[in-house]
This record gives sequence, structure tokens and C-alpha cells, in this order.
Amino acid sequence: MTLSYRSAFCDRAGAPAAPAVSALAQALSDSDGNVWRYAIEALGKIGAPAVPVLATALSDSNNNVRRYAVNALNSIGAPALPTLKSVVGPFANYPADLKEYVREILRYRR
Repeated sequence: MTLSYRSAFCDRAGAPAAPAVSALAQALSDSDGNVWRYAIEALGKIGAPAVPVLATALSDSNNNVRRYAVNALNSIGAPALPTLKSVVGPFANYPADLKEYVREILRYRR
């Protein structure tokens, strides 16, 4: 799939694209930054069915993947709030910079 097709898919993703969640989850491990970036954006547009995959991406070793996942979860809204709040919870084992990023996002959601 070329980059332009990936971009077009991302723009059209939404609830009807929920069956694509597992394929998009596999794309998160791609070494091409454009692939995982568009996959995360598409997951964010799919919404609630993608929350578990995006929650897993919060533990990725790549800081950029984690931040894109936070942004996608934020765009999903209410169904993703428990996941975002878990990042800053007292028993959360996430990098300090990610926790601070999520705290900042949560401040503006209130």
C-alpha cells in the first residue's frame, strides 16, 4: 500500500472501519514511521473499538508512538478517558515525560 493510499484510508476511517483494528494494530510495529503514524491516526478515527490497541501502544519503546497514541486516545474522547487517566494513576509504570504529557492533556479536557 503506498503512502497516498494509507493517507486516504486514514482520512476515511471511522466506526465502519472497526474491522480493520487488528490490521492497524500490526502496522504499529512497522519500522516506517509513516506507517505507524497513519495507523495510529486511523485508530483514533475509528474510536472506541480501537482503545485497547492504543492502550497497548502507550507502552511502546518509541516515545513518538506513545505520544501519537495519547493524541489518538484524546481525539476519541469519553471512551478513552479511563485509559488516559490510567497513565497518570498512582500505580502507573510509564515514563515521566509521558505522564506529564497526559496530565497536560487532561487539564484541558476538564
